[in-house]
Formats: sequence, C-alpha cells, structure tokens
Amino acid sequence: MTKIFIFERKRLFPLAILICLLVAITLYDTVTNKASYPVDGEMIYAVNVDQGKIPLHRELVVIDNLDTWVKFLNERDLPHPDYSFDDNNQIAVFAVNFDIRSFVENVNEFGEKVYNIVCSDKKDAYQVYVIPQSKDINVNAINWNFYDSKGNKQDDISVKVNPR
Repeated sequence: MTKIFIFERKRLFPLAILICLLVAITLYDTVTNKASYPVDGEMIYAVNVDQGKIPLHRELVVIDNLDTWVKFLNERDLPHPDYSFDDNNQIAVFAVNFDIRSFVENVNEFGEKVYNIVCSDKKDAYQVYVIPQSKDINVNAINWNFYDSKGNKQDDISVKVNPR
C-alpha cells in the first residue's frame, strides 16, 4: 500500500510566512551586529569583586596598596568586599558610574604600558575589579584609555591613582 502526501495550499502558506520571517530576522541580526571590542592588545583577566550604587561623576580609581584600599573604602562608606586583596600581585580598580566590559593591555610606541578599557555608562553605581600587577610597572606610569563598544574614545572619565 502506498502512502500519498497531500500538500494543501492553506497549510503551506503559514509555514512559508514563518520561514520568510526567520530568514529576515537572521539577515537583520547579521547586518546590524558589529564587533563589540575593537581595541588591539592582550586581554587581561579581571575579577569583579564588588559593586553597588554611588552618585558621583565618571572616574577610575586605581589602588596598589592595602592601606589606601582600606582608607578609600572607609572614607566613602563602601562595604569591604569578601575578597582578599593581594597588593603585592594585584591592582584594585574602582569604576565609578560606568561598567567595564574588558581590559586590554598593550604597549605604546614609547614602550609605556597602556590599558585600553571598553566600557559603557552605568549611572549611580560602582564596580571593583582586581587585575594582575606586573612587578616592573609603576601604576602611576600606566596610560589608561577608555572606549565605548563602538570604539569611540571616552575622554570624560578621570583617573585617580592611590587617592589621598
């Protein structure tokens, strides 16, 4: 006994519409999706150890010693994260009113260390990151560059190293 498949036009029409919509959405996503991190260099592994709300302008605070870490947290009434900061091997980075998407380490034409940071706005909030510290690098000599996800340089972020 042979089986015969009958395709009715009224059942194929909705299926054809769904396939067309699927193809259209796929093409739209392909055309509109751009590379999200357009900076060159070596990726740095960073650990987000704390975050919260804080109303200030956009700034990056870099801390390389335990005394300044504790003093900074206490002066701003911030909670101490459940993370053991090792000031011999790590740098603490506080991102105020922006979200860090990636850290990229590079060296400029003068042989100076450069950290390119891809970030986005995050109002009234802070995040604390720790990144590995090179023994031969002084944190005051690091150049910090900030970019949005489209690669546009962000010049409105101030950098403070070991604030007093």
